[in-house]
Amino acid sequence: MSNAIFPTPQPITGWNWKLPLKVTPRFSTIKQMPADNRGELRVSLTQYPVFDFDMEIPYVFGNPANPVGSWATVLGFYGQMAGSADDWLFDWPGNDTVTQPEEIAIGDGSTLTFAMTHAMGGMYELIQNFQALPTIYVNGVAQSTSTWTIDAYGTLIFSTPPALYAPVAWTGSWYYRCNFLDDSLQDLMWVRGASGINDNGGMWVLKMLKFKSLLT
Repeated sequence: MSNAIFPTPQPITGWNWKLPLKVTPRFSTIKQMPADNRGELRVSLTQYPVFDFDMEIPYVFGNPANPVGSWATVLGFYGQMAGSADDWLFDWPGNDTVTQPEEIAIGDGSTLTFAMTHAMGGMYELIQNFQALPTIYVNGVAQSTSTWTIDAYGTLIFSTPPALYAPVAWTGSWYYRCNFLDDSLQDLMWVRGASGINDNGGMWVLKMLKFKSLLT
């Protein structure tokens, strides 16, 4: 398990575009249809979603003889992970930070453990990989880090249970633990540089970089 952070390629200076990122939430469900085809049985096996990511990387600079810039960074990172062999951390742009206290539970005076979750509309995702220690609030008051811990499974554990009816909330930033889906980059292509652009010997196109998020 690696804690290396995926080096998201940067747009070419002066070019007004961002990397397209397709995001697909995924669950797992057992389905069984009765013999009379009435009342199909469906049982969910997953409490929280994982995500499939498809990132299109239209143009990144690089030179096969002397690789520099985004091309070398992405390809080098892929090689360090040995394709799909290792997992790593991904910062999902626009969905990586809670700035206002987000409620995750209501205390009952006896429960010590709560799942660290983030609401996406009516769906909740489990947060396990924090960029730094989050801030934990009970009844609107920030709690000392000596009064709680968070384990590797995204479980918030208090040393003393929050009081009855006391809201438990948090703020902070997180990563998604991911791994590449494939052991080869079949869509990686080298194209000649455009005239007048300092392209370090050429530009590369990667039609689709596929990876998925993981829960421990």
